[in-house]
Amino acid sequence: MNECGSFNRTPRSSSGARAVRVFVKRYAVILCPALLFLVMVLAMNWQLFVIPLAGDGDLAVNAMQVQEAKHFHVLLGNYSRWHFHHPGPFLFYLFAAGETLFYDWLHIVPAPLNAEYLTEIAFSTACLFLAIYIFYVNGRHRLFPPLAVLASVLFLYAVDTAQPSAALVSVWPPFAGLFCFLLFAAACASLAAGNWRHLPVLAGSGMVMIHIHVAQLLFVTVLTLAALGAAVAPLLKQGKTSAILISHKAYFWASLGIVALFSAPILIDWISHHPNNITAIRTYLKQHRGEHQSFLSVLLYTFSFFSYFVRPELITDKPGASFSDLLNGEFFVHFYWSVVGSVFLFVAITCFRQLRTMSLFLKYAFLEIALILVLFLYWAWRITGGMYMMNGFFFFSVQLLGLFGLCALLSGRVRFLISRRTQIGLACAFTTPLLLAGGITNAYHGNADVPLIVSALRQKDVRNAAIVVPMNEDVWPVTAGVVRYMQRSHMGFCFGPEWLFMFGANHICKNTDEDHRVSVTTTPPACKTPCSVIYSRPGLCVTATPQPGFLTLPATITPDDSMHLASGFNVLEGGRIWSKKESALQFFLASKHDGAKVYKLNLNGTSLPGRPVTVKLNDIIVGTITQPGRSDQAFVIDPKYLIWNGANTITLIVPNAGKIGGDDRDLGYYFESLTLRTG
Repeated sequence: MNECGSFNRTPRSSSGARAVRVFVKRYAVILCPALLFLVMVLAMNWQLFVIPLAGDGDLAVNAMQVQEAKHFHVLLGNYSRWHFHHPGPFLFYLFAAGETLFYDWLHIVPAPLNAEYLTEIAFSTACLFLAIYIFYVNGRHRLFPPLAVLASVLFLYAVDTAQPSAALVSVWPPFAGLFCFLLFAAACASLAAGNWRHLPVLAGSGMVMIHIHVAQLLFVTVLTLAALGAAVAPLLKQGKTSAILISHKAYFWASLGIVALFSAPILIDWISHHPNNITAIRTYLKQHRGEHQSFLSVLLYTFSFFSYFVRPELITDKPGASFSDLLNGEFFVHFYWSVVGSVFLFVAITCFRQLRTMSLFLKYAFLEIALILVLFLYWAWRITGGMYMMNGFFFFSVQLLGLFGLCALLSGRVRFLISRRTQIGLACAFTTPLLLAGGITNAYHGNADVPLIVSALRQKDVRNAAIVVPMNEDVWPVTAGVVRYMQRSHMGFCFGPEWLFMFGANHICKNTDEDHRVSVTTTPPACKTPCSVIYSRPGLCVTATPQPGFLTLPATITPDDSMHLASGFNVLEGGRIWSKKESALQFFLASKHDGAKVYKLNLNGTSLPGRPVTVKLNDIIVGTITQPGRSDQAFVIDPKYLIWNGANTITLIVPNAGKIGGDDRDLGYYFESLTLRTG
C-alpha cells in the first residue's frame, strides 16, 4: 500500500518476465547447446534451403502418405516388404506438420521433401537433448551436460561416417527413430528410479517407436513393464502405492491420454477395415512361425553394430563366417573405440570405490543396457530374411546410452564447482567438433529424372493414368517418384493389385478409371501409334498409350501391343516377352457378347521344366500349363467369366519363376500371343 492508501500493482509483464527468467535459468544449460547444435546441423545442410529435392523409391512412397496425412487420411505406418504396414503413422503426421509449417506457410524451403528433412533434424535434436536433460536432472552434476554433448558428437561422427546421412538427417523410418529410442530408454531408467514426472515422456517416446516399427512392440512392452515394476516394487513394501498414485495422478492421466491418442489410428483401422493391418501382421507371423536365424548369425549381426560393418547381411549367411569378417579397419572405428575405451578405463579406475554408491538411476540405466541387449539377441534370432543393419539401426543408441552413463560417473568425480555460465559455455563449445563430422550432411539430392518426366506428362495432358510398374528394382523407384508428383498435381493414377501393400486400395486400378497407360522401362519397348515415347535417356524410357479400344472377337494380343501388358513382365525380346512370378495382361471387350455358349482361349508360348503356369481369367483359374516346351495351349471359357463393356485380366502365375544361369531376371513363361474366339 502506498502513501495515498492504494495498493501498488505489479505490472503483468514483470511476472511474465520473471517466469521467462526462471525458465531460462533452469533449462538454459540444455536449451543453449541444443539450439546451437541445431543451427550447426542446419548450416551443414544448407542445401535444404536452396536445392529442391525430388524423392524417389521409398521416400516417394512415404511422401505420398505424408500428403494424405495433411488431410488426416492416414491410419498406417510405412509399408514393409513383407506386405503389411508398420503399426502407426506418427512420422507421417510429424512430417506433414513440418511440411505445412516450413513449406506451405513460411516458404523457407524450396520443396516439400526438404521440409520433411528439416522436421526430422529438429525432431531428432529434440529427442537427443531431452535424453541429456533426463540424465542431468537425475544427477545434477554441472559437468555432465558438456560431456554429454561431446559424447553425442563423437557418437554421431562414428555412426554417420559408417552410414552417411543416416543418424539425425534421414527421413527414412528405420533411421528416423534412433534418438527417440535413446529418449525412451532414458525415460525408462528415470521412471525405474522413481521419477514419475517422466512417465509421459516414456509413454510418448515408446508409442512413437511402436508406430515406427512393429518389432518395437517387444522392446517397448518389456522395458516399460520393467521400469514400472522397479518403480512400484519399493512402494509396495512401504505401503505408499496409493499415495504415489494420488500425488502423481496428472502424470498417469497424461500418459494414458498419450497412449490412447497413439492407439487411435491403429484401432480405427482394425475396426473399419476387414481384412486390416493387424490381420496382415498376424498372417505374416503365422506364415513364418518357427523360423529363426542360427545362433552364430545372431552373434555376428549384433557384433556388426559395434564394429560398424554396415552390410552384415553379406557375412551372416556366408558359410564359415567369423567375427574377423566383420572387423572394420577404417580410422574412424579405431578412433571412436580408442576414445570410448580410454574413458571407460579411466572411469573404472577412478570410480571403482564409488560404484556401490552409484545413483539408483545410473544402476538402472546400466541394467537397462543389458536388458536391451538380451531383447535384441532374441529379436535378431527371430528375424525373417536378410539381417540388414537398417532393421536394427535403433540399437546403435545403446552405445550412446552407455556413454551418457560414463559421462555421469566422470562428472560426479569432479570436485571443483563450475559456474552456470561456464557450464553453459562449455556445453555450447563442445558442439563445435560437429563441424568435423561430414557424414551428418544430407547426401540425398533427389532424382533428376522425376521432374522431367512429370513435365512431359503434363504436356501430354495425361489427366488420369494407370501406371504400369514393372517388377524391376532399377525402375520402380523412378515410377514412385513420378506418381508422388502426380498426386501433388491432382493427376489421377492407379496400379495393379500386386502393389496394394505399398500404395493402398485407393490407388488400385478399377475397370473404368483408365485414360492413359504410362509405362516405365529400362529399355525402349515396341511403341507403335497411338503409343508415344514421352521421355527417354540411356537406361530409362517412359511411354504413354491411350486407353486400348474395345476388342471384338476373334481377338489376338501379342507382346508388341504394349498397351495390354498390365504388369509383371520383363523387357520385350523380338516379339516375345518373359513373364515373372505373377504377370497380367488386360483387354477390353465390346459392350455385349455375341450369344456364344462357350469361348476358347489360346495361349501361345514356352514353359520351362519344373515351372508350371497357372492361368487365371478375372481371378478365376481356367487351367494350368504343366508340359514344358513351346505350345499353343487351349482353354475353354464360360461366358459368365468374361466382363463385357469393361476390362478383363489374364494372369499368368509361375510360383517357381527365377534365375537361369547367369540371367538375374525372374523368368517364368515365354509369352508369344493370346487369342480369344468363340468355341
